[in-house]
Amino acid sequence: MIDPPWKLIRRETDGIEIFLLNRAEDPAEVNDLSASFPVRAAALSTLLAERLRRQDEPPSEEVPLSPKIEEAMKALGYLQ
Repeated sequence: MIDPPWKLIRRETDGIEIFLLNRAEDPAEVNDLSASFPVRAAALSTLLAERLRRQDEPPSEEVPLSPKIEEAMKALGYLQ
């Protein structure tokens, strides 16, 4: 999850690990700042969890394609 200059990494192995990085001050991304900025880490973690949850949901409704988009998709072989 990136929210400049912050980058949150969530790793799930035996448990959940959270790493918070400041890409502007640490371009090599080696210093975990989650303990120094727990509120920022929690906020980005919550935002990431919400995005992942929504990603698994089916679309709420079908949106019709415009004729131009449909024609382009046919030309690319995505539609018949």
